[in-house]
Amino acid sequence: GSLSLTKQLMRDHERIAARMAEEGSLFKERLKTPEAREAFAAFAERRPPDFTKF
Repeated sequence: GSLSLTKQLMRDHERIAARMAEEGSLFKERLKTPEAREAFAAFAERRPPDFTKF
């Protein structure tokens, strides 16, 4: 149940922290891509993104 899952997560905190750090690093790299720049520009300009050029 919920309690056993919570206990398992607490025991595996180092593995979870490492995975979160890895995901954060990958996400940070994705923010530098042309696709991300187009998405942010489209949001700021209040228009739909155009991903056809990628």
